[in-house]
Amino acid sequence: MEDGGRRPPPPPPPTDLAAGQGGGGAAAAVVVVPIPPTNAPTGVESSPSIVRRYPTHPEPPSDDAALSAAGRRSYFNYNATDGSRFGPSTWGGVVAGDEYDYWGRTFLDDDDDDGSSSLENMCQVDGIARSPIDVCTRPEGGCEEFHEIRSRGGDYRIGDDALMTKQILPNKLRVVVSRRPDEVRMRCLAYAAMLANVTAAAAADAIDPDDELLCASEPPGADFANTQQKALDLLNIDIKFPSEHTVCGRKYDGEMQYYYFHPVRRTLLVVAWLLEATIDGSPANGHLQLLIDQFRDVYDANESACRGRDAEASATPGGVSPTSGRLLRVGRRLAMAASPSSTPNEQSDPSATSAPSESSSFPSVTSIPIATSSPSESSVPIPTSTPSESSGPTVDPGPWDPFHPDIQRTIHFWGYAGSLTEVPCTDAALWRIMDVPVRITIDQLDQMRNMLFNNRDPRRDCAYTSTHYEGSVARPINGSLPYYICTRDDYVSDDEREACGSRRGCAEPYGPRLGPYVEPIVHVTGPPSESPTSSTSPSLSPSGSPTVLPTTEFPTTSMIPSGSPTASLSQPIDNGDDDGPI
Repeated sequence: MEDGGRRPPPPPPPTDLAAGQGGGGAAAAVVVVPIPPTNAPTGVESSPSIVRRYPTHPEPPSDDAALSAAGRRSYFNYNATDGSRFGPSTWGGVVAGDEYDYWGRTFLDDDDDDGSSSLENMCQVDGIARSPIDVCTRPEGGCEEFHEIRSRGGDYRIGDDALMTKQILPNKLRVVVSRRPDEVRMRCLAYAAMLANVTAAAAADAIDPDDELLCASEPPGADFANTQQKALDLLNIDIKFPSEHTVCGRKYDGEMQYYYFHPVRRTLLVVAWLLEATIDGSPANGHLQLLIDQFRDVYDANESACRGRDAEASATPGGVSPTSGRLLRVGRRLAMAASPSSTPNEQSDPSATSAPSESSSFPSVTSIPIATSSPSESSVPIPTSTPSESSGPTVDPGPWDPFHPDIQRTIHFWGYAGSLTEVPCTDAALWRIMDVPVRITIDQLDQMRNMLFNNRDPRRDCAYTSTHYEGSVARPINGSLPYYICTRDDYVSDDEREACGSRRGCAEPYGPRLGPYVEPIVHVTGPPSESPTSSTSPSLSPSGSPTVLPTTEFPTTSMIPSGSPTASLSQPIDNGDDDGPI
């Protein structure tokens, strides 16, 4: 993989974007502009320090064109301007579509794929908890957890599209994890616990061939405190730009959300990671790049199919193509000008390509046709640099751990009860927003945004699929909700407790997996929660803004003396049974 930590290319010449914006204009250049500091509530500079403006794709030309085949509205976008026909203020009218069906299958076990899900739309219902929100330094309650999120990497291969389906959807990059029945999940958990408690001599007799076959492969999962469910299987991963949640008014470059479903409470548990791009020469996030490469295979497959359609149309006398051959090259160069493609592996494995298929149970585009508009050649300036082209699908890197150290640098978070941040806005989501961002490079950010905002669907006349508005698929902040925050004063990692033989952890702090400790984005400043952080936390500045700390890493060498005992703790540690706090 090539180093993605270099500085971004210089911006293209100034371009008039007026023709390409407003929800129905032609494609326009990608332009780099500085972002001014956030004015409220903290004055902290927004992230990122630069932003690339992407052309907003045309909306359906009429209200009728926004309907599903069954005559029910299924289209929505992120145009939050006054008078928008399909923006967030109108989402309450959406009652059908692929996303509606997906969550209907999740919450209600609906089997209908025709937009007839019985799941209620709650996007504009008064009195419900609406996400996203802004979290900051003043929680309204104590931490409700008593141990870290205990992750299970699983052994599903990220390149196996039957188990982990990669999709470029209109408003996110998504990985759908193959869902096993809950009775299978519980049976496999019980079988694993039984094997863990038998002696080596009795292990051979304890092995059950049927359970071995049934539980031979398991998805990623996580054990949350107070769920009474042990480890829940990962349902899907969504990546959006920019972040939907904000911290003290600061919006981050992106947000990666892990969804888990509680089968008894019929509730989602969502872990949100804020993505922060760097332009200081830091190395690329290697583990996340493995996932980015998988999405690139989907994007390239779609683009290759559309390129073939364009070539056929150009070769036919009088043929009409949505995008001429030259314009296609220009469009691709515009789409990737800010980000050279990730370096492909030497080998190619066709089975690793996750191109959408007509028979997919999770369609990768909206269920309605989207109007296609092609700019004239003269209106699209050609960037000065052309990125390298991908030479083929990537090699399957094997299992992909959602809590890999490249992703997880903290075990603490803000928590609150909210909703889905998209249609149908179901108010059954328990959010955990991790308090240390995931570091990526500006190159990696551009790769992901380009794939999401410039994807075309070969099954629908190569129409652009994205419903972003001016480079955003983030639902606006919807007021405030009470939230709590879990800090080091509430719990430390299981590894640290075991290593130092204390519920309070070691004298010097550790991060996950005994890695470097990273300071949270902000510290609690008041009013104190039921379990406040230590008095050494920074106080409010004279302006009333919280002190935002750099993500400082503390070295961990020599923190644990050689030969330090790892005796069992004096207090019981929750073993996954969730029978109450320790």
